[in-house]
Amino acid sequence: MKKILYFNTAVGSKNLGDYVINYSIKKQMDYLDSKSFVLELPSHTKTFGFMQRVFVPKLIKSYNEFDYKFFCGTNALYTCMIRPNPNWKISLWDMPVQKDVILLGVGLGMNREKFDAYTKRLWKKVLSKRFVHSVRDKKTQEYLEKIGLKAIYTGCPTTWGFTAEFLQNVPKTKSDSVVFTLTSYTSDKEWDLKMIDILFHNYKNLYFFPQSFEDLAYLRSLISLETFEKIQIIGGNLDSLDKVLSNIDTDYIGSRLHGGMFALQHKKRTIVVAIDYRAENMLGNSNVIINRKESTPEDLNIMINKEFTPVIDIPLENIEKWKSQFTAEY
Repeated sequence: MKKILYFNTAVGSKNLGDYVINYSIKKQMDYLDSKSFVLELPSHTKTFGFMQRVFVPKLIKSYNEFDYKFFCGTNALYTCMIRPNPNWKISLWDMPVQKDVILLGVGLGMNREKFDAYTKRLWKKVLSKRFVHSVRDKKTQEYLEKIGLKAIYTGCPTTWGFTAEFLQNVPKTKSDSVVFTLTSYTSDKEWDLKMIDILFHNYKNLYFFPQSFEDLAYLRSLISLETFEKIQIIGGNLDSLDKVLSNIDTDYIGSRLHGGMFALQHKKRTIVVAIDYRAENMLGNSNVIINRKESTPEDLNIMINKEFTPVIDIPLENIEKWKSQFTAEY
């Protein structure tokens, strides 16, 4: 039986999209986990402090004896890791167990054009040179290969189940209800207001899912109290969203990418409003995306009312090739 360690990107995160990623990873990695000994450590917070490293070194050593260490998705590989709040809380001077880590559907955060010397050294020290890394998009693959690491484009684990057969079972026409999301930190108030108005004109029941802590306050700031009270608010946790998607015939529309992927996993008709590079990097030319910068709310209205089957190009051969590296047996 192999020992597996996951660096869980949801622990300590205020974005429930990270919970969607880890939920998806658990389903996709069950072929390995069900026959292995599995533990998790957080990635958004430090794993062990100075006192633990000094007084309980055997504990640190025990974590370094795991067979596989996976880092679970999200945009963690910034091109410059000299930053106050990285998605992966590590540095060259403080990484007791983050060695030989294997990336699992990880993306690149572009805060510089290329890796600086410090960050390049950090990734080469932390990331496995033995295994091929699973990355979310081709740009991340390109950047890792430039520093001598092996990577393969698999897409995000939230999409790995979207085969053509699966997507055929998603409704082609709109429902009477919709779950919608907003993104507070990259808001466009005029666009978002028009989107909400369009949703009221197209659906009898509106449900709002606050994927991040500030999203509900942002919604409240956009509309009147009378309008707000017409919207049903879903609890800010994945279980509450799962209950709505599992029990109600509903569509999903919104700018939260992973909320949309979670809805699509529940076979809900989904339209993702792309607000930055991440949606298109992850989903390519998928027909479930409408780009906010290039489209108008009226384009969204047309998309809601037309008949379509979702098409997402999943690199299934690459996913299976990456998975085949790992076995549960000694």
